[in-house]
Amino acid sequence: RPAPYPVSASAPPSFAILGTGSYAPARIVTNDELSKTVDTSDEWIHTRTGIRERRLAGPEDTTASMAVASARAALADAGLAPSDIDLLIVATLTPDQPMPATACLVQTELGLPPEAACFDLNAACTGFVYALDTAWALLASGRHRHALVIGAEKLSSVVDWTDRTTCVLFGDGAGAVILGPAPADSPTSGLLDAKIGAARRQDWRAARHRRPAPDSRHPQRCPRRRSPRLHHHEGQRGVQVRGSRHG
Repeated sequence: RPAPYPVSASAPPSFAILGTGSYAPARIVTNDELSKTVDTSDEWIHTRTGIRERRLAGPEDTTASMAVASARAALADAGLAPSDIDLLIVATLTPDQPMPATACLVQTELGLPPEAACFDLNAACTGFVYALDTAWALLASGRHRHALVIGAEKLSSVVDWTDRTTCVLFGDGAGAVILGPAPADSPTSGLLDAKIGAARRQDWRAARHRRPAPDSRHPQRCPRRRSPRLHHHEGQRGVQVRGSRHG
């Protein structure tokens, strides 16, 4: 495991983004193509959102596979090896499965050390910001040295493709950053500050973007919102993950 970053009260550690990477599926769906399946138009979408097109995952794409592709690009950009990473956070609201965490699937595919802390974080659209701030705090604690932070979504699997007010907004893909000690020749070039929060909504149960799924309250509920014209359904490959031992 990489040596933790030394923490000094007189000189707080500075951390910076050392590398970035991304992955976008090959399939492009334009506003004009989307207007053939829902009552909308390129003009209606673009004037309200600025969006011209979005990427949709293919049969070979999963949240984990897209996260892995973006992570490999970020590692190459940072000039680091998988063995250098001791913290992995995957921000997603569309995990491949409830458990094990998508982060553990990514850990396995990348070959990260078993000592690396790996977990998912769900904060919807702000997930990557939450994950970056969480990683920053854990690095600052001195317990970790290099963090891999990934935002990955396969929203085409949960979007209601009959609702023109929401389906035009979302797509699939992944982005990753490597967070670590700021370069010695530029110690003040790191992250400066962050402020996160959440708006308390009394009507969240009726919110348009709420997506019910099997949960502790409704274990048998599993809505089917897939459009065969826009995306595909594929199975998942099981991966064994080492668990914690309790005495």
